[in-house]
Amino acid sequence: MGTGKKPAMLALLVIVVVIVIAVAYMIWQGSSGSAASSSPLYKTFSSSHFDASDAVTAVQQIAGMVNGTSELNVSYSGSASVRGTYGGSVSVNIPVNLSMSYAKYGTNYMFAFGASGNIFGHSFNQSSYGYSINGTQYSCTKSSTNGSISCMRAISSSFNLTKLSSINSTVLAELNSIVGFSNSRASTVSYNGQPCVLFSSNVSVSISNLTRIANQASSVPTATSSGSANGFASGCFSSTYGLPLNLTLSIYASNLNVSGANVSGSGTISLHETALSTSVNPAYVDTLPGPVINSSIGVVSSGLP
Repeated sequence: MGTGKKPAMLALLVIVVVIVIAVAYMIWQGSSGSAASSSPLYKTFSSSHFDASDAVTAVQQIAGMVNGTSELNVSYSGSASVRGTYGGSVSVNIPVNLSMSYAKYGTNYMFAFGASGNIFGHSFNQSSYGYSINGTQYSCTKSSTNGSISCMRAISSSFNLTKLSSINSTVLAELNSIVGFSNSRASTVSYNGQPCVLFSSNVSVSISNLTRIANQASSVPTATSSGSANGFASGCFSSTYGLPLNLTLSIYASNLNVSGANVSGSGTISLHETALSTSVNPAYVDTLPGPVINSSIGVVSSGLP
């Protein structure tokens, strides 16, 4: 692959992954349907004109439901893929295996994320962890060479969903300019014997507005891009705990202009719950998996509050 084409394909990869993350950010016992229909999430997802403000409300409700549970432990397994073409000739296909888990005991919690796959002939296996212990956040990373884990203290947390309670109208307007929903539907079903609210919607993403806002928020220039993408989002959200029991996101973009080149691509992500319980060993969430090195980082994505 020529030196000019590989950066363009990397730019495509970044754009499609950002699309998936942006949409994912927006959309986040028994089999009784009545239990799910009484959930506040059902009312929110049933909005006749579902938009960014409804998505933010849903995230706030999920955060409140998680906070209302003193002990919670959930694990997910899934996959993601990014495909794209550059100039109609160069193509890329990157499949990724995913694993995620979240656990809390009282006000302490941990979030683990794992990804493995192959990019341009180079395999990778990345594991990272976020912890909040007695109000202090830590970010831990597992070495891909020797398997050792080291942690750093974080100055602040960048993924505290309760902060969305103060989101203003300007931010909502920006979100609405990036992501649009249509043909949204909500119903009450069960997943693995658990009542949940099934939400599905067609999704449109403005790549032009996404790039514009990303450039405004960052001092690091990003690839110039324009165009739009379309896709589909679906998730079944527990009526008891709020968290998704399964989640699927698909985005397709054609004829994007990236730094003057014609690019097409797609991104998909699929997750499903593999274990869920309300019994947690305190040591699992308040004991770091490795030593804290003498350094700190500005922010840490550490999971739900």
